[in-house]
Amino acid sequence: MNEVAILLQVFVALVVFNVWTFRADKPTKYRGGSATTLREEFIEFGLSKNIFMYTSLAKPMLAVALIVAIFFPIITIPTALAMAFFMAAALLMHYRIRDKFVKFLPAGITFACCVAIVVVS
Repeated sequence: MNEVAILLQVFVALVVFNVWTFRADKPTKYRGGSATTLREEFIEFGLSKNIFMYTSLAKPMLAVALIVAIFFPIITIPTALAMAFFMAAALLMHYRIRDKFVKFLPAGITFACCVAIVVVS
């Protein structure tokens, strides 16, 4: 398996775990609008509680799948594409509420990493 893909998979997985576990209830300069938590960010984006709950399950599960894909490469591309979908949605939400460019960076970098995983795998 491609070492670049493995490094990117680990990077994306760690970023997603960090955001959805350790930083979920902490303010960062990257939160959408004036949100201080992930839940508030989804409210800022005009998304329902159900979308938040689905995303809070799906993204960490996809992060786990990216790590598992190191050992079972057949799931690498579908998993990276699914994560890229979530990152593209995040970018669209930031655009929708006209966030400053800096708030796009985490989702943009993660999206680019997911696309790179697909390309090099």
